[in-house]
Order: sequence, then C-alpha cells, then structure tokens
Amino acid sequence: MIGVLCGVHPSLVSYWLSEGDIPLMERNFTEESMRRIRTYRAGSEG
Repeated sequence: MIGVLCGVHPSLVSYWLSEGDIPLMERNFTEESMRRIRTYRAGSEG
C-alpha cells in the first residue's frame, strides 16, 4: 500500500510482494552464489 501511495507502479509492488513469498530471483543465481547467500542468511539470523 505504501508503495502505491508513493507513486510506485502497482505491477512493481505486486512483484515485490510475490518476491517476498517466493524468492523468484534465486533461479538467476549460480549454485556458488546461492551457497554464499545461504551462508550469509544463516549468519545474520543468529
């Protein structure tokens, strides 16, 4: 809602919402990049 109120195109807001639920962009990373991302996420959670 904030994005739409601030003038962000509704399709981009929709993309952001679906990206939060299902990591769509992960398919574009190599396996090495995904390993590094998972390692970073695991380290920042604890």
